[in-house]
This record gives sequence, structure tokens and C-alpha cells, in this order.
Amino acid sequence: MTVAGPALTIGIWQDSGTPGDVAANLAAISRAAAVSAQGGIELLVFPECFLTGYLNPDRAGEIALQAGKDSIVCLQGIASKYSIALLVGLYEYRTGEIYNAAMLIGADGRILATYRKRILYGAWERSVFTPGKDSVLIEYMGITIAILICFDLEFPELARECAKKGADLIAVPTALMAPHERVACHIVPARAIENQVYIAYANRTGREQDAVFVGRSSIWDPCGRQLAHGSDGGPELLSARVIKSRLTAARADMCYLDEVKLLCPG
Repeated sequence: MTVAGPALTIGIWQDSGTPGDVAANLAAISRAAAVSAQGGIELLVFPECFLTGYLNPDRAGEIALQAGKDSIVCLQGIASKYSIALLVGLYEYRTGEIYNAAMLIGADGRILATYRKRILYGAWERSVFTPGKDSVLIEYMGITIAILICFDLEFPELARECAKKGADLIAVPTALMAPHERVACHIVPARAIENQVYIAYANRTGREQDAVFVGRSSIWDPCGRQLAHGSDGGPELLSARVIKSRLTAARADMCYLDEVKLLCPG
């Protein structure tokens, strides 16, 4: 079926990665990119901190340095080799600070955006990372993409901010762990419905220290329909089509963003 207007085939690579081993995770990203590109995926989203591992508080500085320039160049090479855009979570060392970040690299290997997690989760994140300050939106293949990371999405204000700034898709690298499955089951689709946007929620699997990640990655459309759903295991590749005209149609009869302007002018 031919789709009129902008569209993007998005994929999620649900996997555990290898905590603290940047080289091993680069190899995993390369394998995932190869498989995904063969399947026609144009943007592949990885879980939170996939390049570095998520729960490494004692080695955060060391690992962030490993994930520096040479590793980023390697990611750029993977993207351009397979002609696929990548959204990869990582520890980012920048001007003496460490951020929980996600980097978007285009299919030509150019760095398009870096988002830094704004609402840090738990004492260990707050002790290691500096919170980001800014939202990130980038237009890619005619689709406006916003990026949030994990805990960010659990606050309706940030998702609404993305939608009000024009997001068609919110891509969310995450590290959702037990016993918080309710976030994947209830909060994620609610954010898609109340903002009438697509959401791609890319979660980890496996275990790091005492944390057990629950998988259940998913892609949702602007009406809250689940387009793809991962199991609680891994690794697993999910995919779906983001179609701009369907977002427009979802907002045609009643647009929450217009209604909220009447409730809260300005």
C-alpha cells in the first residue's frame, strides 16, 4: 500500500547488552543494525545506556570515557555502512560532567541530536549524572522526532511539552525494571493517547546487579493502538510504520492540544 506524505519505518532492538563493555555493545549494535536494515527499518532505537550498560555507578567515569570520541565514530560508521539511523543510549562525558544521554545518528553517519535525561531516577542516578536541561526535537524523513529517556516519560509535563513543540513521534530509550511493569502497560499508552503522538518505548532485558529489566518494549500509535509489543525476554526486534497522515487524522475530530489551549491559554 502506498502511503501519501511522510512515513518512517521504526525499529526497537530489545536486548540486555553487556554491562560496562563498550566494545561488546558496539559489536551488538552493528549486528542489530545489519539485521534491521535488511528488514527495511529506517530508524533503530536501542534501550537506555545500551552502549555502556545502565547500572555502573562505581565505574561511571571510566565507562563514559570509553564511550567517547572513538566509540561515537564507530557508531557513525555503523549507521552509514548499513544506511540506517540509530538512537543509542550511553553515558556521555562532557565538560567535566556525566550525562545519561541518547544520541541520534542519521543514516549518512551525521550526528543529528543528543538528548540528556532531565529527570534522574533514584539516588544512584542523581549521584552520578548531571540532569539535562533542554528538550530535543529533530525532523527526520519528514517526521518530527522528540527524545525522552525512561523516567522522563512518567511525567506528563515532558511528553506534553514535546507534543506542543510539534513532535510526531516520541522515541524513548528506557531501562524499566521490576516491579514497575505498570509503566509499560499503562503509562506509555496513556502518553500516546493524551498527546496523540506515536511512541517507541525501547526497554532493556536481563539483569544488572539487583535490577531485573522487564522487556515489554512497544510501539504505539496516536490513538493508543499497540503496533508492536516485545516479550519479557530478549533479544527481540520490533518494528512499525510511523505515518504522518494518520497522526493528522487522529487529531482531526478532537485534538487534545487544541483543547488544552482553551483550558490553559498561553
